[in-house]
Amino acid sequence: MLEYHLIRHWAEIVGRPVAAHTRPDSIKFRKLWVAAENSVWLQQLVFLKPVLFEKIKALPQGSLISDMGFRVGDIPGRSKPASSPPEKKEVPPEILSFAKDVTTSIQNPALRACLTKTIAKSLSST
Repeated sequence: MLEYHLIRHWAEIVGRPVAAHTRPDSIKFRKLWVAAENSVWLQQLVFLKPVLFEKIKALPQGSLISDMGFRVGDIPGRSKPASSPPEKKEVPPEILSFAKDVTTSIQNPALRACLTKTIAKSLSST
């Protein structure tokens, strides 16, 4: 019952700003696990733990909770930004030529090609 109550009334218990980025996840061995949207919110929960814990202890059956833990997890209703594939940038010929010159002394062809590509990509992104 307590777990259901926490899920149902989370925004009222912790406040809307915190509830928008967190959710009660589960209760295991008298420990309430709270999921946070990302590591920034997880850190914020660590700072807010004493206040949140007191609010939960004040609830009916809140004494059943003896500790709180936090983890990063999905928050229902929060849409994740669509990830677009990275743009492929054309490496300028002079940079590619320079990268090839730098790696000419490498004997292994696969390693030479990999390093040439890495150097060229690095130089063209600056």
